[in-house]
Amino acid sequence: YNNRIHSLHQKEQQLIKERREIELQLEKNKHSIVDLQNIVKESVRRRQLIIEKHGRWIEEEKDKFGTSGGQYDFASMNIA
Repeated sequence: YNNRIHSLHQKEQQLIKERREIELQLEKNKHSIVDLQNIVKESVRRRQLIIEKHGRWIEEEKDKFGTSGGQYDFASMNIA
């Protein structure tokens, strides 16, 4: 009977330890998510600054970028 209690107690301690490790990893993951969200916000902010600094033409013309035969189709131009 004592062996069974001891075995269950050890199992309980192991499960408690595993739970703490999982909770710690969860907290780390939450911090990583917040960090990534901040990186995305900063990237969006910087993109806006670039667009504002270099004029609105990028925003106005971006749908034409990469259009085959269009004025921004640099792959088809002979630059040599």
